[in-house]
Amino acid sequence: MKKSKWPIVFKLPLQGGWFYEVHVFSTRPKMWEYRKSLSRHEGFLRMKKNSGYNALVSTNSYDHGKRFGVILFTKWSAQLSGAVAHELTHAATMWWEATRRTRDIFKRHDEEFARVMEHLTGHYWAGWWKKFRGPFPKNSVEVRP
Repeated sequence: MKKSKWPIVFKLPLQGGWFYEVHVFSTRPKMWEYRKSLSRHEGFLRMKKNSGYNALVSTNSYDHGKRFGVILFTKWSAQLSGAVAHELTHAATMWWEATRRTRDIFKRHDEEFARVMEHLTGHYWAGWWKKFRGPFPKNSVEVRP
């Protein structure tokens, strides 16, 4: 029997040998099944069970060596530049706060900031594609007003 290529797993390097581990799942239920298997140290305690998200980021996985956290995507969301920018913004702010031992800078506005990055990235690629490649492929990016 041929081994399934899902989930796709790779590392995003940070400073000092630390990294985020990225998992891309073929479906949302499979992503949430993995999410449920993560330990209490993974940062998911505040999230509602299967809240409908197609992408998640988690940090504080100090019990896994140099893995700072995990970023979970569905196959669909991993292809949306805005969704990727959104989750990487969360990852970046969490790393920045952890390395500076502060939580008060982004705490109240982290989600809003990530949505701005998602919006800007989506519009950037839509503009780039139109300028250099012709009409933007339909449904290739989720752009929020």
